[in-house]
Amino acid sequence: MRSQNFPNKYCPFEVTGDYYIKVVGLNKRCRYHRKKGQEYSLEQISPQGLCPAFFQRAYPFCLSLLYNGHGGKISIKCPNKKYGLELEVYKKCFWPKISIMVKNKILKLIAKVCRPLDIPNENIYLKIVKTNTQCPKDYPLNKIFRFNIWNTNEICPAGFAQIFPYLFNLKEKEARTIPCPDDEVVTYEIKKR
Repeated sequence: MRSQNFPNKYCPFEVTGDYYIKVVGLNKRCRYHRKKGQEYSLEQISPQGLCPAFFQRAYPFCLSLLYNGHGGKISIKCPNKKYGLELEVYKKCFWPKISIMVKNKILKLIAKVCRPLDIPNENIYLKIVKTNTQCPKDYPLNKIFRFNIWNTNEICPAGFAQIFPYLFNLKEKEARTIPCPDDEVVTYEIKKR
């Protein structure tokens, strides 16, 4: 297991205030966002209540696991060192091997006729393996979060990665438009009310 401990000057709980994130542009079909006007709160930008700063740290490793960057488990430390929390990021395949082979052949045919489709073989999980009672989130040991691959009630993880840095420097009533990193398929507006 590899351990990552990158410095981060932000406490996970410095993202405070009343924000909304809204889909204001949709140029192509997206598996996360179905229509313009969808709105998300801060609670919907990271998996099921996981602290956004902790998720921001884990996101690149989740993405790497999803697309076979490496096969093992990865240990991620909380950006706020005084809490000493730690996540383990890992994947589990949900397709039988024969189904993966058939699915991949079908996807190749679809890509030749239409456009490439992305249908992952694994689910990615984030598990609390070290906890601390000082953390305001009070995560129980072994709490498991699931990386969003299909859930349309949460914001797209790549969209989250684009939006997260802006949350620290938006002024009240200020709005920003942020493009999706995936060929600008989606355009988001974030605003601090």
